[in-house]
Amino acid sequence: MPSTFWRIGADLTNDHPVSISYTAVQAGNPEGFVETPNPLLKFFDGNVECATCHNVHDSSNGMFLRTANTQSALCTACHIK
Repeated sequence: MPSTFWRIGADLTNDHPVSISYTAVQAGNPEGFVETPNPLLKFFDGNVECATCHNVHDSSNGMFLRTANTQSALCTACHIK
């Protein structure tokens, strides 16, 4: 795999939310987030973590995503665009 895929660094705050409360974010911006996210996504005590979108044991959707991201489907599982 090219180094650009796995060397993204430790600071993901500019493009990957980590350790944030989905409920709090959705309540603060209800027009920007769906009320009930796709059940295929996994939340940890209500927080968005790496494994919310990624499943390290299954790469069938590419980039170890929990669901396909065709036409931004993974993104729109939570975000209203």
